[in-house]
Amino acid sequence: MEELEFPGVENRQRFVEFALNLRTQVIGDPDAFENATMPRFLEALAAFVENRQSIPVGIDWNFLALLLYAGLNYE
Repeated sequence: MEELEFPGVENRQRFVEFALNLRTQVIGDPDAFENATMPRFLEALAAFVENRQSIPVGIDWNFLALLLYAGLNYE
């Protein structure tokens, strides 16, 4: 996978906008995405993290887990 950066995502509001924009894109054209279903998304995410050579130092793994869990269960 090519290196991707998202320079505009530098705070909470930009992250929310980014997430909602991705949602809109997936709803509009799910075939444009390799992993447009939740099971495929989670499998690909786990594989990406497992195979990634560089992970930012100090990343908060617990918070990332909370984001994933909340995304599946938050009303």
